[in-house]
Amino acid sequence: LMVDHQSLRNGLKITSLEGIIDRLAELKRLQETTSMSLSQEKKLLKEMEVLKASKKQVSKLSAFSNNIGSQKDDLKSVQEEARAKNKQLDDVSARINTQLSILDSL
Repeated sequence: LMVDHQSLRNGLKITSLEGIIDRLAELKRLQETTSMSLSQEKKLLKEMEVLKASKKQVSKLSAFSNNIGSQKDDLKSVQEEARAKNKQLDDVSARINTQLSILDSL
């Protein structure tokens, strides 16, 4: 999961949906207000297409991030439960050892 998340993130220039929307708006404004050669406009349109296609990847990245976050939270709660159980085991072991020492002294 972490590898998928990392590879998806590495493939994107902009990793937030807001960033993509802002960049698309900027490119659209540039296209509408600037006089440019045909090749420059083709590059601009190509970048806009790539950004639009990357929206899906960014939503996947967001889902991965949320999933990883929830798994980390789950792990923390399991670790806390394990610590509590270990403490209980330590207490029980101490009581058993106390009782064994009493029996040995008899």
